[in-house]
Amino acid sequence: MLSCWAVLPGMAAVNRPAAQFTVGMDVRVVSLRVGPKGSVLHTGQTGTPVDGLSVEIPAGALTNEITINLDYNTGTLSLPSGAGSASGVFLKFSAEGVKSFQQLVNLHIRFNPARHKSTVVVGYAIDAKGRLRVLNQGPQDVKAGTATFSTLVPLLFTWIYA
Repeated sequence: MLSCWAVLPGMAAVNRPAAQFTVGMDVRVVSLRVGPKGSVLHTGQTGTPVDGLSVEIPAGALTNEITINLDYNTGTLSLPSGAGSASGVFLKFSAEGVKSFQQLVNLHIRFNPARHKSTVVVGYAIDAKGRLRVLNQGPQDVKAGTATFSTLVPLLFTWIYA
């Protein structure tokens, strides 16, 4: 079990317990060759936890053609009381040989707003040590159940309903 620390919505800045992220197995959902013209990868309806998610790689984000993989991770995230509720979805977005993109890549999520009474959805990258880092927030419509987050690096990603 990895301990991770992040400033989570609704938590005081001192004496906060750490969230607990337990890494699971990666399960491949989709792979696609993508080049400098960009593309959008959709997870589709595969019966996996990442159904309905997409990754938008804009033109100019890549300098050559590579393989992009979208996996889900079977890990779990336990949050301290008052920190919101974990989505339970962990998307691993990897890019063959890429450490950083030339343009922001957008992660588009869909969720059932009837199941989550939150006013905001906060996206987090999970690093190799299990620490959470807030992602750039894009447009979100909680009533419609959509949100967008941006990154310059391939990552393991989740979100919290705050």
